[in-house]
Amino acid sequence: MFYPEFEEKVKSGEIMIGDLMWVTGYYHNDVLQKPTRHVPPTLVQVMANNELPQNQNILLSGYHFRPCGKSGKLLDRVLYSYESSANRYNRGDRGSIHIFFTEDEAKAAYVAAALVVKAQLVKAEQLAADNFAHLHTEVDKRIAKNK
Repeated sequence: MFYPEFEEKVKSGEIMIGDLMWVTGYYHNDVLQKPTRHVPPTLVQVMANNELPQNQNILLSGYHFRPCGKSGKLLDRVLYSYESSANRYNRGDRGSIHIFFTEDEAKAAYVAAALVVKAQLVKAEQLAADNFAHLHTEVDKRIAKNK
C-alpha cells in the first residue's frame, strides 16, 4: 500500500502506532543518475510525528517509520513516508514509500521495482548504443569523403 492508504488504515484502527511493518522503495527519475529513492525491504515501527526529534520536521504526513536493527532495537534513523522534503508537499502515491504487513510482500515489491529499473537500464543502454552507432557511421562517411 502507499502512504495515503496507510493513513486511512491508521485512522480506522487497523494499524496502530507502534505496530511493526515492512517498507521498501526503489525507483529512479533518471535511470542514469543515483536512485531517487532506495529503501531495501526494511522492518520498521510505525511512529507518530510528534515523536520526531525537534530538528526534523515533516510538513505533510502524520507518521514516520523507524527501522529495527538486527537485535530488534529501534535505530535512530527515520524513514519518511515521502522521498524528500520537496515531495512531502505532494499528496497521493507519487514518492510514497511502499508499506506492507509481511516481509515476503516487501521483498516481492522490491524485486518488481528492481526489474523495472533493470528494463529502464536496458532501454538506456540500447539508446546509447544506437546513438554511438549513428556517430560512428557519420565519422566513417567524413573519413571516406576526405581520403
